Amino acid sequence: MDTFWLKVVGGGLRGAPIPNDWRSWANGLMERASITTRRPSMKAGDGIVYYAAGTRLIFAAGEIVSHPYERPESREDANWPWRVDITLDPTATKQFVHEGIRLEAIGVDPKSTRQKGHIRITKRQYDRALQALRNQTVSAAMRS
Repeated sequence: MDTFWLKVVGGGLRGAPIPNDWRSWANGLMERASITTRRPSMKAGDGIVYYAAGTRLIFAAGEIVSHPYERPESREDANWPWRVDITLDPTATKQFVHEGIRLEAIGVDPKSTRQKGHIRITKRQYDRALQALRNQTVSAAMRS
């Protein structure tokens, strides 16, 4: 991996936050694909970290396993036609958003995510996200 991404989820076109039980959203689509409104710069082999807009919490990380492709799955998905398939690291993926860690803990300023669907992060920030997500406990996340 030589390129790493922070994917902002929630907020979007309708301003709705991602549900705490994020795996239930859109029939589990986020567990297998990252969706965007425009063709992303992401590619197979890049690292990805999910960040819940409005909460300042990162809650999952993994690897992109496909190049971008266009595929609206339903009329509702038509606003986010672009996809990259992903594989999430089960040791760095939380069941619920509230179990995540603060974005600042990996050295990313939350202001950098405003008005963006995804931003580049450094390998160091990605590695810090993996390590923090793997070591994070629910009680520590609740204290933040």
